[in-house]
Amino acid sequence: MSDEPSSSTAAHQTTSDNLTRNESRAGNGRDAAHERRQRNKRLFNKKREAFLADLMRNVDILIYAELSAIYYMEYVDLP
Repeated sequence: MSDEPSSSTAAHQTTSDNLTRNESRAGNGRDAAHERRQRNKRLFNKKREAFLADLMRNVDILIYAELSAIYYMEYVDLP
């Protein structure tokens, strides 16, 4: 007899190793998906912040222009 495991024991051990690797890959896949979602969320929030800042700036300019026009129409005599 030899000290090496029988072929059925070796096959079972190989199957267990493969399952462990597959579970590890599945865990890495979930982690990668979670990281990707977090990165997308951060990017979305960054772009939303830039969009809202630009929108507020444009609204401020529009209001300033309207107030300037009203002031001009009220206090300037047209010939």
